[in-house]
Amino acid sequence: MKLKITLVALFLWAMIPAKASLFGSVNVLQQPKKLTETQKIESLIAFIAKQEGVFLRNGGEYTPGQAAEHLRMKWKKGGSAIKTADIFIEKLASTSSVSGKPYQIRLKNGQTVNLAPLLRAELKRLNQ
Repeated sequence: MKLKITLVALFLWAMIPAKASLFGSVNVLQQPKKLTETQKIESLIAFIAKQEGVFLRNGGEYTPGQAAEHLRMKWKKGGSAIKTADIFIEKLASTSSVSGKPYQIRLKNGQTVNLAPLLRAELKRLNQ
């Protein structure tokens, strides 16, 4: 009887796909993959595009989508000099290269905040 139960158990175990886990489709032994620097920058740009507020740059007001596209354009122009998300925030997404003034966002509650601290907080979340 023990032999039959063991054979049945082995058969059932063999039927489980190698990548499946006992807790669903997530393999609990696998560590989540860390984002590449490019993926982090893309995530920061997406974060900007999803904000609810008005972006302030050089005296003008812009939508979140416009702000995201502006930073994407600056990133493209920056090329290989922008190797990390930290450098992206420091060199491209914090201040205007034209006026030197900080990029800001006016939130729905009327508060105006600099963009750099928001991006640093989001990067910290991405790195966890």
